[in-house]
Amino acid sequence: MRSVDEHRRVVASLVTARQSVTVPVTDALGLALAADVVAPLSLPGFDNSAMDGYAVFSDDLAAATDTSPVRLPVAEDIPAGRTDIPTLRPG
Repeated sequence: MRSVDEHRRVVASLVTARQSVTVPVTDALGLALAADVVAPLSLPGFDNSAMDGYAVFSDDLAAATDTSPVRLPVAEDIPAGRTDIPTLRPG
């Protein structure tokens, strides 16, 4: 059985480095980046979630059990892109 270091040496001997090339993005399908791509600014310029979900206060759930669940009201519907986020309160 080979050690991890021996496997690394074998794999490294099978891999050959290629020169990096500059190509238009339309010709880059199947290629790998040679360096990180960094955007000059963040878009959107505010926090925005792409996922739906619920926010709850854990204290509001403390009394919940399998036989006695806690029912919480929906306090606010906040769609993606909304910037005037209200302060949510326990309860």
